[in-house]
Parts: sequence; C-alpha cells; structure tokens
Amino acid sequence: MANESETLDKIKKLLKTDKIVYGTDRAYKEITRKNASEIVLSSNVPDDVELDLTKYANLSDLVITKINLTNDLFGTFCKKPYAISVLTILK
Repeated sequence: MANESETLDKIKKLLKTDKIVYGTDRAYKEITRKNASEIVLSSNVPDDVELDLTKYANLSDLVITKINLTNDLFGTFCKKPYAISVLTILK
C-alpha cells in the first residue's frame, strides 16, 4: 500500500492530465486491459467492490490505496461535482 499523502499529491498532479479515470466499471476495464497502475478507494467504498478490486489487483500486481476521504470529499478533492469511490491511475 502506498502512503496516503503521496497518493493524494500524485492525484493532484495527474488531475490536469488524462491519466485518471473514475468509477468501478472503468477500473475493471482498465485492470483487464492492463492499463492501470494504481487504484485509489474512498473510505466508504462498498465492501463488495473493495473485495473484487482487491482480488483483481492482486492478480495484476497493482497497488491499492484506501484513503481517509469519503466519496463525497474525494469527489470534491478531484474537483468533480459528484462522489468518487474508485479512482484508477493509468500507466
């Protein structure tokens, strides 16, 4: 697991690029396409989603970071008008 503050700093830098995708479905797609490098989860991500993503990430040797922001705050941090539970950082 990556350090939370390092992950948030990385996300801040990547917000201006196209290296981030939002949502559970996009995370699954990018993992299966082998385009994902890291998965970031909000603190209140549903348990079933967390378990599934963890399983897929372990098979693909991806880093998963769970941050101490709720999905509403995570969306605000990412400057989006909606809640974000799953964020994928692309390679």
